[in-house]
Parts: sequence; C-alpha cells; structure tokens
Amino acid sequence: MKPFLSLRSNGIWYIVWENEDGKRVWTTTRTREREEAERRLAAHQTDIVDREGQHLLTLFTREILQHTGSSLKRKTMLLYRDALRALLHEVGDVPIESITVRDIDLYKAARLDYVKAITVNKELSTLKAAFNQAVRWGYIQKNPFIGIRKLRIAERMPAYFSRQELQTLIDGVRDEWIHDIIVVGVNTGMRSGELIHLTWDAVDLNRKIVRVANGDRFETKTGRGRVIPLNETAMSILTSRRPLNERWCFTIEGRPIRQNRLSHVFKKMVRRFDLREEFHFHSLRHTFASWLVQDGVSLYQVGRLLGHSDTKTTEIYAHLQPETMHDIVDRLNL
Repeated sequence: MKPFLSLRSNGIWYIVWENEDGKRVWTTTRTREREEAERRLAAHQTDIVDREGQHLLTLFTREILQHTGSSLKRKTMLLYRDALRALLHEVGDVPIESITVRDIDLYKAARLDYVKAITVNKELSTLKAAFNQAVRWGYIQKNPFIGIRKLRIAERMPAYFSRQELQTLIDGVRDEWIHDIIVVGVNTGMRSGELIHLTWDAVDLNRKIVRVANGDRFETKTGRGRVIPLNETAMSILTSRRPLNERWCFTIEGRPIRQNRLSHVFKKMVRRFDLREEFHFHSLRHTFASWLVQDGVSLYQVGRLLGHSDTKTTEIYAHLQPETMHDIVDRLNL
C-alpha cells in the first residue's frame, strides 16, 4: 500500500502506511496545514526508500527472537528480547550496521537510570551474542559489542544464614509447606525452581537420592541433570510428605507452588522475624554451600553438589576456607 494522508477529526493530518507485517499504521504529521503535511509525507516516503535493504533493529529483533525461540530455553529468549528492546529504546530503529561504540557507551549510561549495573552487564553479554549472530548471517561485518567494557561491580559475598538465624526462621514458620521446603532446601542446596517442580518419580527414598532433571514443565539452569544425596533431615521431611500428593513433593492445598508465591512468602517471613533484609530464598542454597565449606568440604565437592558447570562459580565460597592457606604462608616464617 502506498502511504497517503488522512485528516482526522482533531484537525491533524496523519500519514497512513503499512509496516512489514502488513498492519496499517497511522503516523501524525503534527500539523493542520495540508501543504506542510504533504512535505512530511514526501519525507516519509523518501525515508522508506533509503531504508530498503538495510537491517533495521526492529526487523533484526524479530529475526533473532524467532531464532532463539526455536533453539534456546525460554529464559534465554526473554533475555534477548529485553536486551534488544532496551537497545531499541535508547538508539531508535536504526540499521544495525550503523550502531557504533559511542552508541553503546551512551546506552550503558542511560540504562543505569532504570536498572542495576549487573543487569546492564547481562544485557551487554546478550547483545554481544545477538550481534555475533548478525555477523554469521552476513548482516554486518564486525560486531560493535566486541571489546566493550562492562561496568565495574563491587564484589559481594553471598548472604548466608548463621545457625541461629536459620533456627529462628524455622521455629517461627507456621505453615507446614513453607517449613518443609525451607528445611529440604537448606539440606540439599536445591534451587527454588528445582524444589517446586520436584515430583515423586525423581525421589528414591530407598537409595536416599533426588534426581534433578529437565522435564515438560521445567528445565535446569545449566540444562544438565544431577543426583543429590539426601541426609536424614531431608529424608524425614520427604518421607512425611509422601502420602500428601501423588505427584508433587511440595504443594499448597494439593496444588503446585508458584515461584512468585514462594519468594513472596519467604521474604515476608524474613521481615517478620527481623532477619537481614538481604536474605531471599536463594540464600538457603548459599547457606548449604557455606556451611559445608566451613566444615572442610572441598570446593570441588560443593560444586558437584550444587550442579555448577564452571568451577569459577563455586570460588565465591573460597573466602570461607582461609585455613587452607596456612601451609603456604608458613613457608615465609623466618
């Protein structure tokens, strides 16, 4: 459809045109003068001609989301969507081959008004991956995100409960479902998503193990499964819950637990018992790892239990083993 002018009831002339999806779009000329509206219509048509054959950011976003939607996990696809939308908001619908290092630096600065530095860094990594795909597709010669420096983030040690803090939490919990999921969580190091999607066919009470694996409704964070041994405390809780539901290990009134419900209730209890504000459900996983490391378990073994695919991830707990360095510094004794 060829773009044309239309006078709306408010007296403003609009340019009517079709986008790439065949949908009719009304773009205001911001004028009531016919002659000025015709000039803006001509400029609009010229802009369309100039942009033909270029890979606009909106079109690239659509293509990359179709690609990731069929080959990557939904969570990863959403990262691509959010990062590309944020970039579009800052630089506009420009040809991707025109995006410069300066544009990216301005984008980094602008994003800090809306999100934390760690989120900006995640978006930069995602955009780098997306534009690598643009290079492979032949849309651009060079990825502008290569060499971009990420924002500096102060290192923070993971928050974990002291034994007294955890006991305060467990003793104060009234509802059985949240009590049980907290106790099993801190005794296995399982992620919240792994716990709320845990089914009885993944639990072997005879062998005292839990198998964490991908399923129809759930995918592990790393995409790989693992086997978790159960201690007596976790065994006791799971054994008591076995008759409550034929399929799900943890439920509320017979129904599966939603992720946001678990997070909300847990945070509410942390505040009710005047515990540290930095605590959230994932802190139970940090507590599991931290207590094991403090008890002398190697970082390698802890990483295996947590299901870390990269040993660097487990190194955040290394500060809890300062005594392992004594033999080294003792060599300097004079």
